[in-house]
Amino acid sequence: MAFLELTGIRKNFSKQIAVENFNLDVQKGEFVSFLGGSGCGKTTTLRMIAGFETPTSGRIRIDGQDMENVSPHRRHVGMVFQNYALFPNMNVIQNITYGLKIAGIHSKILLERAEQLIKIVHLEGLQSRYPHQLSGGQQQRVALARALAIEPRVLLLDEPLSALDAKIRLNLRQEIRSVQKKLGITTIYVTHDQEEALALSDRIVVMKEGRIEQIGTPTEIYHYPVTMFVASFIGTLNCLKAEVAEPSNGKLIISGQPVTTGGAFSYKKGEQVSIGLRPERLTLKQEYKNENCLSGILSNVNLLGAIVRLSVCIGEQKIQIDTFNNPDIKIPETGQNVQVYFSKEACQVLDSNEN
Repeated sequence: MAFLELTGIRKNFSKQIAVENFNLDVQKGEFVSFLGGSGCGKTTTLRMIAGFETPTSGRIRIDGQDMENVSPHRRHVGMVFQNYALFPNMNVIQNITYGLKIAGIHSKILLERAEQLIKIVHLEGLQSRYPHQLSGGQQQRVALARALAIEPRVLLLDEPLSALDAKIRLNLRQEIRSVQKKLGITTIYVTHDQEEALALSDRIVVMKEGRIEQIGTPTEIYHYPVTMFVASFIGTLNCLKAEVAEPSNGKLIISGQPVTTGGAFSYKKGEQVSIGLRPERLTLKQEYKNENCLSGILSNVNLLGAIVRLSVCIGEQKIQIDTFNNPDIKIPETGQNVQVYFSKEACQVLDSNEN
């Protein structure tokens, strides 16, 4: 049995449906991210787990216990908010131990636990400082330590790094994952940042308009998206129009040129489909026998630091190729004819219908 279960969750605000048909089982110690754009229902779902919102229908269970009519403070859930929500009139120690004091924990145990957490989140020497004396990253560490202090069954994080700059965000997300693994806490992490979700998660729940589009490991979500939305939302993707040539053999036509995919599909000959190709799985040099090859014209070369992004026109369609910025590799001049190679496994047929 899963440690956290969400079954048939639906949430309405007046006539608006915020979350619909949400089903998810989370194992003990698992790190799961809710990923999606603004208004997709990820924070609403998190708040229902915490008890701050009540599902219109459906059931939430934690460690086998039904959460219906269980108030937030009795769910043993730790919450880290986007805006930290620290008490400005309390120092670091007082903020961390606030929940423990409310629970009536003895002061000696309270301080011992606080000191342990201060070491875990690297706040040594800052115990007496107040929130206004801390950086954004330090404030977030305090909020994390406060949520962990009550020894929650489930840790909930609502876009905790969105207010921080890129470098601090990168360092702190690694620390969050390290702490989570060390303590073995079941964690739900809400984010709109695909890179964050891919780097942190055991599994990712991709959401759109209140519904789950796909649940899977980062590898599954990135390499094997099941809908056009997931494919285009996660990472950079080339989407090309193609015509079905031989459905039983996985053969297509792209801009008049034959392409073979990884297997048969259910579309009929002559039907129009969309093809997804990741830029990093394309190359201008043939590496294996029987690779797909598309002829085109190099239209642009864009230097992106460690990556060089090449744009190639395939008939009236455009495709992008990502390659490492290696000065020893000669890149053709723009306007030259080039060959784009890729394996049949790299070519994924995506239903153009969003549903």
